[in-house]
Amino acid sequence: MLSGTSSGGDRGFTLVELLAVLVAVAVLIVTTALSGCCLPALGKARASARQLKCSTQVRGIAQAMIVWASNNQSLYPLPSSLDTANATVAAGPPRSKDTTANILSVMIYNGSISPEICVCSGETNPKISAHAAYMYSSPPTAPSPNNALWDPSFSADFSTGNANNSYAHLQPSGVQMPENQVPDYTGAAPESPDPKKTKLVWTGRMTMWQDTYNSTEAIFGDRAPEITASAPTIKTRIAISNSLGLHGGPSTWEGNIGYNDNHVSFETTLSPTAGFAMHTYTNKAGKKTPDVAHFDEADDALAINTFLGIFTTAGEQPSAFKGIWD
Repeated sequence: MLSGTSSGGDRGFTLVELLAVLVAVAVLIVTTALSGCCLPALGKARASARQLKCSTQVRGIAQAMIVWASNNQSLYPLPSSLDTANATVAAGPPRSKDTTANILSVMIYNGSISPEICVCSGETNPKISAHAAYMYSSPPTAPSPNNALWDPSFSADFSTGNANNSYAHLQPSGVQMPENQVPDYTGAAPESPDPKKTKLVWTGRMTMWQDTYNSTEAIFGDRAPEITASAPTIKTRIAISNSLGLHGGPSTWEGNIGYNDNHVSFETTLSPTAGFAMHTYTNKAGKKTPDVAHFDEADDALAINTFLGIFTTAGEQPSAFKGIWD
């Protein structure tokens, strides 16, 4: 019976209770059905939101670099030129302090960016997280904490332990020399240097490590797997990569790239013919060549091709820089 009590005193289901159960079952069935068709859309919406947030972070860091340059002879941060007394990091070879970690830490210490902005919202590498205990004064890991110019405990090296950065940047390699001594595209010195042109100029990628406002020069953005070949097709060393998982699929790269005019573009390929490699370089044969931004092309005698990476060692020449990939 639908209502009342049994002769033993046990209470049965009322009609209202039975209807409530039926409604609940119906709602569950409908919800399950809708979930099957809506979950992919929800996943895409979340991925889009992460990409947009990451784009905002890339733009924020690139803009901070441009602001820094406006107060520092048009150059982006060069820790080696700041820590001349070796109060922050011990002395080393020329320009050895210009690593990824030090560059970002300089900007954090000076209030240009925050530690949180250095970690992509879609980060998939479990070793990478925001620096939760960044020291804005007297960092104890510096040789002279009271005179330190950044916190050297900020790390970008996920290859040896935990790190605090997701992003790649242009390799700041190059030296200063009189403009009449700058070599040509083959790497040879000028045959008849002009004695009047003695102004010191930067060479190599340092020509882009400054506020040129060139819309084709990539300076900062999402990292990529290690590239082993760029022609005729892009080849990467790591089959299953955390870098691919930031925004792309298991075998495709997508990422936000910031340019020297402070615009950010969401690129969907590493290929120079379809993506952000509007930038070109002059190869040894004197031919303008499309530039793969995360790869150091071997036929570039002047090292002026775009090469984005995370660098744990640095120096004047490209060979002094050690890149890491995942």
